[in-house]
Amino acid sequence: MKSESNIPEETRAKLVTALEEDIGMLNRGLAMAEKLLYILGETWGIMLKTEKYEEDMPSGFNNDSVN
Repeated sequence: MKSESNIPEETRAKLVTALEEDIGMLNRGLAMAEKLLYILGETWGIMLKTEKYEEDMPSGFNNDSVN
């Protein structure tokens, strides 16, 4: 059963094209967000490792006091 539409074919084609472009932009945005989350995860992992190593250093060693 086919439903009749009052939207002209040209307008419908423009709407479909606009939606496809929007979906493409959303996909690119999601890909960039995924990359940023990966970078943040890597950075966080490095920070956690650094903090762990600082805890393992001798008590007389202090990075902040190096001139």
